[in-house]
Amino acid sequence: MIPENTKTYIINIQLMKLIGFHQLLNPNTTSILGFNIYKLGGYISVIYLMLNLIMCNMSIYYSRYDFFSAARYILFMFALFFTMIKMWFIIIKCDVLWEFLSFTSLDFLSYSGHKKYFLVNARKISIKISYIFTMFWVAFVVLVVVSPIIMKNNYLNIKTKDRKHNLYRYNELNLLFPVSTEFYNENFNVFYLFEIIAVMSYGYSMIIFDILIVSFCITTAFQLRTIASSYNTLGYNHTNTDQIKSKL
Repeated sequence: MIPENTKTYIINIQLMKLIGFHQLLNPNTTSILGFNIYKLGGYISVIYLMLNLIMCNMSIYYSRYDFFSAARYILFMFALFFTMIKMWFIIIKCDVLWEFLSFTSLDFLSYSGHKKYFLVNARKISIKISYIFTMFWVAFVVLVVVSPIIMKNNYLNIKTKDRKHNLYRYNELNLLFPVSTEFYNENFNVFYLFEIIAVMSYGYSMIIFDILIVSFCITTAFQLRTIASSYNTLGYNHTNTDQIKSKL
């Protein structure tokens, strides 16, 4: 059963608790030596994404004679960089974002005479969209993770300086490590696990950031609609602004 207090927020508190985002922001979350364990996990994710960013740079170097492969790694690099920035922002602004949750409350507006129809509708929209975004990213991560298993007989073909080709087993990100192709293919499971963690970190960062931004935008839009609706009860609307100005 959903706790009653979660129903008073436009942002999807239940989903936030389910994925650990609420615990990440909550200053009263269980800690180790006074340190939020969820925030610690966030720092580890940022460091791991940074490590993958370094590997993308190395992959660009190793594939410098293969234009399309190098271009793909450049795209990966930018995606990882911006994801790392998003995660870092959420971690260092935890206290501010925790206070922000009160902004999404149905009771945030100080005037008690507001009709809450728009805000209740905003909550329904926010919850639906947050679940859709979450399901999309979970499906994306699962698809990327299982793709090397489905295509286990596929190989990544990287052109070298002497126009020869190195064949690497297909992986999630197909990062190029400073090892021989023989060593990579023989120890594929190790590199597969390395990239699984990277993809999961990327997907999780995107989920929590999307929930935050979408909820903020929906809350702002529907709070303004609520204020406008209340203002209309005074006899004002967008067609009589001159009358409003004359009375100020």
